[in-house]
Amino acid sequence: MESLYARLIRELEDTPGVDAAAATSRLPLEGVTWADGFLPEGDVSPRTEWPVGYFHLVTTEYFSTLGIPLRSGAAFTEAQRGNAVVVMSQRAASLAWPDENPVGRNLRLGSNMVARVVGVTADVTASGLEAEREPIIYVPPWTQFGFPATAAVAVRSSALPPAQLAPHVRTALRAAVPGIVISEERTMEQVVADAAASRRFQLTLLLVFAVTALVTAAVGIYGVIAHSLTQRRGEIGVRMALGANRGMIHRLILGEGMRATAAGLAAGLLVAIASGGILQSLLYGVRPADPLVLGAIALLLGSVAALAAYVPARRASGADPSASLRQD
Repeated sequence: MESLYARLIRELEDTPGVDAAAATSRLPLEGVTWADGFLPEGDVSPRTEWPVGYFHLVTTEYFSTLGIPLRSGAAFTEAQRGNAVVVMSQRAASLAWPDENPVGRNLRLGSNMVARVVGVTADVTASGLEAEREPIIYVPPWTQFGFPATAAVAVRSSALPPAQLAPHVRTALRAAVPGIVISEERTMEQVVADAAASRRFQLTLLLVFAVTALVTAAVGIYGVIAHSLTQRRGEIGVRMALGANRGMIHRLILGEGMRATAAGLAAGLLVAIASGGILQSLLYGVRPADPLVLGAIALLLGSVAALAAYVPARRASGADPSASLRQD
C-alpha cells in the first residue's frame, strides 16, 4: 500500500502549481486514526498507567505541506525507510519525557513496537476546536501499521487558487492510481468551518437572543425615563424658571440615567464573571472573564443606555418652562 501512496505523492509533486503534497490517515480536526498507550523504553510502569496517544499515519512531506512547525529534531525521510521512527507532538513529548528533549530516544508504542523519536512538532488539535491539544504520534507509512484503505491527500499551492488547482489534482490522482475514488474536495478553511459549524449555529442563536435583549433594554430605558420626565414636568419647569439652562437640565436627566446604568453594569459584570464557566464550552480562544471582552461589552451596553436616555433628556431640556408650569 505504501508504494501506491509514494507513487501518488510523486505524481502530485510533479503537477504544475503544486508546491508540496502529502497523504495522511486523518487531517487535523477530523478525529484520530487510532489510540494506544506509549511509554519511554525502559520505563517499567504498568500498562494501566501509560499515557494514551493518538496515532496518525503520514507521509514524509506532511508537516511542511500543512505548515506544522518542528520544535526540535526533524521529520522522518525516505532515507529512513525500513527503520522504526516517529515524530511526536509537544504534548506527547511532555507526557513521555517531561522537561527533556525526546529526540534520539526510543519509545514503546502499544504492546509490540519500539521506535526512535526523530522530531517534535507543535501541537495540533485533532478532534475539534473545543478539544484540548491531544498527544499525537506521527508514524511513517513504512511501519507495520500501513495506510488504511481510505485516507486524505493534502496539497499546498502558492500559485493557484483551490478552484483552479482542483482539476489538476484530480488528473494527477487518477494518473497515479487508476480507478481511485475521490469522495470530496475541501480546502483547510472549509475543514475548519465544518469543525466549527455546530458551535457557530449555537453562537448565532445566542447572538439573536442578545440583540433582542439589547433592543428590549434600550426601549425599556427610553420608556422609563420618558415616563419619569412626564411626571416631573413641573419640577423641570421650576428649575428652568429659577435659572437652570437647557444644558444643566439635560446633564441632570442624563446623569441620573447613567448612574442607574452604571450600577446595573457593575452588577451584571459580577454575575457574568461568576457564571462565566457555564459558557466555557462555547468559547474558543477566549477566557470567560477576559477583561478586554467584558470591557467592550460594558462599553457597548453603556453606549446603548446613554443613547436611550439622551433622546428623552434632550426633549425635556428643550421644553418651554412656562408651558410646563401651566400643565402642572
